[in-house]
Amino acid sequence: MNETTRQVKQWFWPWQDEAEEAWLRKMSQAGWHLSKADLFGQYTFTAGEPRDTVYRLDYQGKESSDLQDYMQLFRDAGWEHVSAMGGWHYFRKLAQPGDALEIFTDVESKIEKYERLLVVLFLPFFLLNIVWMYLNTSQYPVFGLVLAALYGLIAYIALRIFLRIRELRRMKKL
Repeated sequence: MNETTRQVKQWFWPWQDEAEEAWLRKMSQAGWHLSKADLFGQYTFTAGEPRDTVYRLDYQGKESSDLQDYMQLFRDAGWEHVSAMGGWHYFRKLAQPGDALEIFTDVESKIEKYERLLVVLFLPFFLLNIVWMYLNTSQYPVFGLVLAALYGLIAYIALRIFLRIRELRRMKKL
């Protein structure tokens, strides 16, 4: 990296997208603007003038055939697509007084985003079950421990996302 680019490692869990958005905004206010987000918390920033840029994240899962329509919807609303990583899409927009700074117009849309995440978590869970069934874990106890740890991690992530959905549903009722 050089003086105009910078790589930063910062970890956020899937239910911490609002904290990630706030962190990206703070980086932009310090003159570091996101250019790429990679797996495992690797962010690449480009140096520039400090500005108040709002970042928003959306999860769409696998690449969709309507990706062009999806991107056009955001462009029409004034959002710039910055990066995509593992089904997550990063958008940004300069903060303007009176301008809508949200990509979701209602709580139900946020809930749907988290529900898409939950569906994706079931695939690795299902694959781990297949591995577990075909692997003689009594003969290879280390594999059993690794698989148990992965089960625990997936269950924890799913629980936290479920709790976030429940929190949003409560907000919706208020």
